[in-house]
Amino acid sequence: MNIGRSTKPITRSWVLLSLGLVVALLMPATPAHAQIRKRAANPLDAYAGAEERAVGRLQEHIDDGADPRIVAETIVGIVESPSPRLRYPVGKERRYLFLEKITPAGRFEAGLRRHWKLDR
Repeated sequence: MNIGRSTKPITRSWVLLSLGLVVALLMPATPAHAQIRKRAANPLDAYAGAEERAVGRLQEHIDDGADPRIVAETIVGIVESPSPRLRYPVGKERRYLFLEKITPAGRFEAGLRRHWKLDR
């Protein structure tokens, strides 16, 4: 499952850096949240069960979300840093960003499918 990687943020940040501006992206650890919320114009009945389970799981994530102070502390750290990183993933699922780098693609995707309850 390709959640949607893009080089646009990197390209835009390079342009801003060339102008002397520093860029840092504060983002939810799993961009899938935005993708799951998108609904098809004409949904297929075959996917209704999987969609319902995934949206239900997303609501669980929202209800059990991280403390907003974590985001505030991250912003303070970005502002105070002399050379901030480009990306600052925030949230409990940020560990998945690391796992995605070290886990074979098929195994990682299977784990995501289990997590989002897509294979029931």
